[in-house]
Amino acid sequence: MKKCSKCGENNSNDAKYCTKCGTTLAENLKYCPYCGSKLEPGVLKCKHCGEWVQNNPNNTNISNALNNQDPKILIIIGYLATIISFIITMIMLDTPYIMLSGILTLNFIWVFLCLICGAYIFLKHENEVIDLIGTNLVKIHAIVIIAINVIFLLLCILAYTYNPFAY
Repeated sequence: MKKCSKCGENNSNDAKYCTKCGTTLAENLKYCPYCGSKLEPGVLKCKHCGEWVQNNPNNTNISNALNNQDPKILIIIGYLATIISFIITMIMLDTPYIMLSGILTLNFIWVFLCLICGAYIFLKHENEVIDLIGTNLVKIHAIVIIAINVIFLLLCILAYTYNPFAY
């Protein structure tokens, strides 16, 4: 829709004159469909309200899937990944020093993925409320996932530090 610069009336996109006051409508001007402010030609995002007025070039199918995902499913994935992290850490702690480097690398990677998962849940869904394992705040679950994996990360660092074959 074209918004009249004189009276603010919304007009159809093909209108050349304002239906309310008769002012000539500029052809090249676009207006934000969310806040109504003027947009420069070729602008993808409104500078006033921050909404995308054209397709977001960074918006991929994967990010759409993650942004629209139920936080309960993300938390369950985070807990399952943390359990796998626990299993890998226990295997790492029971591995002889001479064979430690492979499992240690795997553990570092897996723990970092779990930390990223927890951080994503915390940042994207921190104020949401769910019904899962007695605690209803998503933020609490994300902090638990992060805290447990920080402990596993510290165990990885200790195993690396005391590995005589790591140098």
